Amino acid sequence: MLESPALGLQPLVATRVVARPDVLDRLDPGEGLALRTAPDEVLVVGRTSIVVDDDHAIVFDDTGWAGVWLTPEQAAPLLATACEFSLPTDRPALVQGMVAQIAAKLWLEPDRVLIAVPVATAAEFAARAARLTGAALQ
Repeated sequence: MLESPALGLQPLVATRVVARPDVLDRLDPGEGLALRTAPDEVLVVGRTSIVVDDDHAIVFDDTGWAGVWLTPEQAAPLLATACEFSLPTDRPALVQGMVAQIAAKLWLEPDRVLIAVPVATAAEFAARAARLTGAALQ
């Protein structure tokens, strides 16, 4: 992947787990951050070894994501300009949709925001973010 230094996007260490919803409800991500991307799917960011109590679960390293953690103040100019959806006010929250016309996942916490995009689109996302905000996000 071409790194995107202006935005600081870096490859994310992640594990994808596909299983029944009740199995995922009991999933312990340990030190990782569990993002429930669908009722039967979790993307665990920050940890690559997940134990799932289900012989039918599918668990694999998902190397297809790049991301950056920003403060809400750093993320605000981009999200105000480039989000094609309304952001929830409650935190924490996971939202998925188009940001700068590129599919993205946003994990919103009170004091930080994770922006994750497919690795294949990371450089273009960073370039669009810079154009839309008029400045590089640090």
